Amino acid sequence: MAEVAKRLGISPSAFSKNVKKMTEKGFLEKYQSTTNHKDIIIKVSPLGRKIYGEYVNSLLELRFQKTFEMLDEIPREYVDRFGEILKYNADSMIRQLHRRQEAAENGGRRERSSW
Repeated sequence: MAEVAKRLGISPSAFSKNVKKMTEKGFLEKYQSTTNHKDIIIKVSPLGRKIYGEYVNSLLELRFQKTFEMLDEIPREYVDRFGEILKYNADSMIRQLHRRQEAAENGGRRERSSW
């Protein structure tokens, strides 16, 4: 679980507390590995999948449905260009995140931001 916490950028204790809460609510299932009892396997439960699906659908309705309706009124070429801009920015942020993760793994030395 410490490895997952590290990847999420949170402390192992914070991750463990969240996993415990979600397990108690039935959103996650937690098992010990059969080969090494120190290894913990975390799996989304059927209830967790259901709740997540409902959340995604409500988010779509509440936050994005109007956006999609508005996008339908914009000429296709403009939508395509905007998509390119969003992809460029997302790729830049991912590259920056990877550089920061590498710097953290190399003793905390961080590179300057270059978007």
